[in-house]
Amino acid sequence: GQDIKTMLRIIQIYGRIGGDEVMDLLWGKIDYPDKRILSEVLLALSQCGFQAKDDKVIRIKRAIEKDISNTAWNIAALAEIGEDATADNLRQALIEENEHNHDHLYMLLSLIYDAHSIQLVRNNIESGTIEGVTFALELLNVFIDDDMKQILFPLLDEMPHDEKLERLQVHFPREKLNGVDILKHIINRDYNSTNRYTKALAMCKFFLLPEVKVTDDLIANLFNPDPLLRETAAWAIYLINKEEYHKHTSRISKAYKHELDRILLSAGGDEDMRVWKILFLKNIEVFSKIPGVILAELAESFEETTFRKGETVIAKENSGNIPIFIIVKGKLTFEDNREVILKENDIMGVTLVLDSDSYPSSIIASEESLLYRIEKDKFYDMMSSHYEMAEGVIHNITGKFGKDEVEEGIEIGVAS
Repeated sequence: GQDIKTMLRIIQIYGRIGGDEVMDLLWGKIDYPDKRILSEVLLALSQCGFQAKDDKVIRIKRAIEKDISNTAWNIAALAEIGEDATADNLRQALIEENEHNHDHLYMLLSLIYDAHSIQLVRNNIESGTIEGVTFALELLNVFIDDDMKQILFPLLDEMPHDEKLERLQVHFPREKLNGVDILKHIINRDYNSTNRYTKALAMCKFFLLPEVKVTDDLIANLFNPDPLLRETAAWAIYLINKEEYHKHTSRISKAYKHELDRILLSAGGDEDMRVWKILFLKNIEVFSKIPGVILAELAESFEETTFRKGETVIAKENSGNIPIFIIVKGKLTFEDNREVILKENDIMGVTLVLDSDSYPSSIIASEESLLYRIEKDKFYDMMSSHYEMAEGVIHNITGKFGKDEVEEGIEIGVAS
């Protein structure tokens, strides 16, 4: 909610200020139950040059163990959800979760060991070469504690997943799950272990199982305050058994039921669902490198706008704050050059992050069109709150990928 966003922004400001008093305030949030806050706290501490000592080292090591445990659990889940096409989106979401866990892990390590050495280890691990990984592990072996070696080395070493899991199972035992049970576990896991987007995709995969029935796991999520999970659970139940859908939604609030009925009972209404919008954004190049859990926030910020044939979408020489538009359905053209056609999945406005706020010609709808719209100021705000979003957008615009390019791109965009 808004309180979380405010707290995230305050933590980001603290990270730029630094100082002993700020580091003490940040450390006071180290046990915060929301992983989004914890991740931002760790990043801010790292920016402040924080180095843990005494009992603080023990607490960070516990957090490292938790990240490795979650990563090992996800590696096992990747094998259990199957390799058919219906699991592709869920598989990618689990991979993104593990990438986030790795980011988290390196930040934690840099708080108890030399930050430059940890960065060197990371660079060599991520090089993907045998030589790079070998050098990284040799370097870790020099300065890392023995208790950390036992759980870190199997995770970071290049080896087949089966062997990696076997070695991690010694420290993080986990029963093997079948195709149904793994989806139930993902749906029911703690939010700090599995994010809301991955849970939603597990529900999507669940209703595609053969001879599947409506379960308590899905019914419980009809009462979830998170609209992404509530909608997806309702959709899964509706597709499995329409009578069960009407039976169980009669017990939720009238406002929730009205909204779910509007989405699921109208023709093509499921395209209004948040999970569909996230997957739609995932297929657009500009957003393809951004984790789905962050795109979930972006999807919830878009407004749907319909334009009739011949209606102006963006006026010529508009020097105002032109919104960002994504074409969901329909076609647009430049008024003075009808041969230039903008079609489904095309995006207008993101390139303006690095350009001016004007077009040489008005853009009109050449047929009835549905667009997603977000004000550029709001988009900038999301980019500033989510480094991964800024990095992904700037990379797709400039072909560059790195913190310096991201910061430069945002500065140019704000100035334009």
